Amino acid sequence: MERLPAEAGSSPSSSLLPSSPSKTTSRPPYDDEDPLADVAGAGGDGEKKALGVFSMVAVVYFLVCGGSYGTEDLGGSLPPLFGLLGILVIPWLWSLPVALITAELATAMPDASGFLLWSRRAFGPFVSFLDAWIMIVVVIIDQALYPLIFVSYIETLVELTWWQAYLINLGYILLCMIVNLLGVSTMGHFSKIFSALALLPFVIFVAAGFFSDRFDPHAWVETAKGKTIASSTRPCPHEWDVPLYLSVLLWATCGFEYSGFLAGDVDKPRRTFPIVMIGSIFLMIATYFFPIAMAIAIAEDPSEITEGAYPALALEIGLGEWIKYLMIAGGLASTMGTYNAYLGTTASALRAQAEEGVAPSIFSAFPQYKSPIVAIIFFSLTTAALVLLDFSVLVEIESLLYCLHVLLLAGTVIRLRWKEPELERPFALPFGKIGVVLIASLPMLITFFNIGSLFYYGWIFPLISVGVVTSGCLLYLVRHLVRRRWEYHSYPS
Repeated sequence: MERLPAEAGSSPSSSLLPSSPSKTTSRPPYDDEDPLADVAGAGGDGEKKALGVFSMVAVVYFLVCGGSYGTEDLGGSLPPLFGLLGILVIPWLWSLPVALITAELATAMPDASGFLLWSRRAFGPFVSFLDAWIMIVVVIIDQALYPLIFVSYIETLVELTWWQAYLINLGYILLCMIVNLLGVSTMGHFSKIFSALALLPFVIFVAAGFFSDRFDPHAWVETAKGKTIASSTRPCPHEWDVPLYLSVLLWATCGFEYSGFLAGDVDKPRRTFPIVMIGSIFLMIATYFFPIAMAIAIAEDPSEITEGAYPALALEIGLGEWIKYLMIAGGLASTMGTYNAYLGTTASALRAQAEEGVAPSIFSAFPQYKSPIVAIIFFSLTTAALVLLDFSVLVEIESLLYCLHVLLLAGTVIRLRWKEPELERPFALPFGKIGVVLIASLPMLITFFNIGSLFYYGWIFPLISVGVVTSGCLLYLVRHLVRRRWEYHSYPS
């Protein structure tokens, strides 16, 4: 683990936060007090930080992408022409606005609390607490998806028993936990390595595909599917499985706002964040588009391009068995890189919440170390438990909860433009308040459409999501009542 200098006492990012009430004052802060108000505009460019442009691009790349693994349904759920156009267009309506919102808020309020600080400044402690609760559940669910994806690729090679698959999951989780315990700088270096390993199989797949006898570029402009839907596990009344396509694409292109948790560790954030966000979107689109396009061009029937199909498709280009095994190795690098990046950023956020007094104080233990040790171990344990569940169940619940978070994030940037117009914004969304509303409305519209499609095809997962939100409201109420009760007995009038 990376030990902090003795005189620092805490990480650079967390030092911007006020200490917990037990260390600084004889009473807890009132709900109408904002203990985060002093961080606005903090985090200038004077101090050299751990993450520069290239390290940050690698981290953000895995936060939002990490490779084409798990995205095969983008090629099989819609006719080829429309599926490819969606990959090229939708990220600019969904990912770019979220990336630009993140760039504005992160450079104005660079802090390890990320969007939790931003929502508190905009809407107060209740909304911030609810957003934190929703995203903790989302993160816990999402982190369990990547070991499951990797094991699904392993199972294309060998048949695994239940306990064998679980042991592989545990080893995967343990390795990423160790990497994150070594510190944020190490995380950036490992992300660079994982980036290269995740991209290599698809570079070979795309390049060799052009020389394959199976290559047919005319398949790219087909506007009808060859067969009925083979990729959907739910009944669909039409040939186009739009809900499946949109759910996979939004899941594959979300996560830009997580980079706000690392704002305190970013070198020259005013310059770095906009470059990183735009560059990551181009890299993300290329990562998804070219492999899907090649898969469509060489597949006998594009509608059969489903989850886990890449290793089998790689065999069809005629390079031999080794390309299949390289795809599996790339799957390890891709999923591990994404999981590794999420674990580091979300663990930092949980420790920041503990330092604010929002989360249990145990998560801010060991302040002499830069790595959030307890939070990393906690998330590793929850992942180890959730990998026992089915992938489709987890991703359905996560998709709906994440949409609620995007609505809060878009509302946050709009609210702060009116509430705090004087806030220093080194990077600001263009065209003033009207531009902010227009930009923020794009992901909100896509979010409403996605939520509607999930409700249309079933009520079980939406009801579970409603239960998560309701439990968050109840937790806040209990926390509020306990705090007031403690304050009343400690300070009688």
